[in-house]
Amino acid sequence: LHGTYDNGIGAGLKDFWERYSESPLFAGGFMWVYSDEAVLRTDWTGDEKFDSKGNLASDGVLGPHREKEGSFYTVKEVWAPVQFQPKAITETFDGSFLVTNAYLFSNLNTVTMNYRVMEAGAGTMYNPNTKARVVTSGAIDLLDAVPGETRKVTMPVAADFFKGDWLEITATDQHGREIYTWTWTIHKADYFADKLIYQEAVKKSAKATRDESLVTLKSDKVTLKLNTQTGYITEVNSEKRNIPFVNGPKPIGMKAEVEKVTLTQEGKNAVCRIDYNGGIDYITWTMYPDGRVHMKMIALKNAGRNSGFDGAFYEGDIDKFGITFDFPEEGVEGITLFGRGPYHTWRNRLQGIEYGIWEKEYNTTITGESFENLVYPEFKGFYANFLAGNLQAGKNSFKVFSESDKLFLRLFTPDEAQNGFRGSHFQPSFPPGNISFMYEIPGQRAFKPLSQQGPSSQPSNIRIKSGDDGISMKLWFDFRTDVDLK
Repeated sequence: LHGTYDNGIGAGLKDFWERYSESPLFAGGFMWVYSDEAVLRTDWTGDEKFDSKGNLASDGVLGPHREKEGSFYTVKEVWAPVQFQPKAITETFDGSFLVTNAYLFSNLNTVTMNYRVMEAGAGTMYNPNTKARVVTSGAIDLLDAVPGETRKVTMPVAADFFKGDWLEITATDQHGREIYTWTWTIHKADYFADKLIYQEAVKKSAKATRDESLVTLKSDKVTLKLNTQTGYITEVNSEKRNIPFVNGPKPIGMKAEVEKVTLTQEGKNAVCRIDYNGGIDYITWTMYPDGRVHMKMIALKNAGRNSGFDGAFYEGDIDKFGITFDFPEEGVEGITLFGRGPYHTWRNRLQGIEYGIWEKEYNTTITGESFENLVYPEFKGFYANFLAGNLQAGKNSFKVFSESDKLFLRLFTPDEAQNGFRGSHFQPSFPPGNISFMYEIPGQRAFKPLSQQGPSSQPSNIRIKSGDDGISMKLWFDFRTDVDLK
């Protein structure tokens, strides 16, 4: 596997490794290469000091000074000699996991395993750098298991287990070295949205009004305007701040046009429902009296409605699917991110990222090129299993919470490498806009096309039949300025 820039090494590794290891004669493989090679050029003037001869030597899983790229952690998980079988924690969780001993010689009982149940405070998204609390922790007894054997391993489930938000399990080898730390969420996305977004009791109702081309949803603290022809946000105002989160939701991987706009009052909440022709069935925008904004989208619902998706409204093999908005990158300082991180990810590199509250400072790192100032993890890119985020951008700051599981956040577009030779492939194309919420993201590759990679690299096919419930996406936006939870 070749690893120029952020292209390979980890991208597609799991598919290859699982396929190869099915053979009893499998003897391993090699990656090209361990670290980027970049020579310090004392004869160069200007800011650029390190020479990797374009993309010819920027092909490591580590930077030139052993900086850990995202693929490093992918390799760490995929090659871990302890492997957990897939598991979802539900209300019936009894503490059991199936664990495989992937060592060649060592018994599983030589490994030490510990767990921590972690809880994020209710005000975490409103107070960056708030540390998660350890609800409970302890050791997990490992049974005797010879290499290649899978055994059931059980951790204690304390009475307060479900007060936690995510579970961490760390395995350590007989030499005291961490093998890997795995994580699982204890609740679904809607639980976290309800817990983490600040809700305020307000007597005055929100209102919805319409003129020829605009719908205005207004509360005491927040005003949101929508274009009735496109369905896009045109303006967000919050207590004298004009937040430039606009020109969306634009569909990605589908086409849609506004059919009709309907305003209703649901108690104290003002609701705008926009029905579409095409890939989006409808979107509802709800303004709450305290200024919270809720968006619900139903897409790809009914194949029989308005000619279905066999024509212009449906695009075949989908490697990008969701909605996108415009937001200026200038002035962005960082993000408090709840989801899987801290590294950005690709469709075919979903290993090596784990759940947590990640504090990410803005940077413009170009993996394999920014040798003078490699800041990891990178800031821009795709983030998996997005649950909540506080985007810190001065007066333009706002927060977003997902009620939908398995959602990707797209956070701007990584800068392109400038020194690659013709034919080098730095990254796949990104969707339009700057901030996107997606169910499908593209895969990454080096020299070989994605069609020659494994199943996780391939685009999706979405087939719609009459009567389908469609694909739902639910988001909360908090544009308020004076929320300060301690």
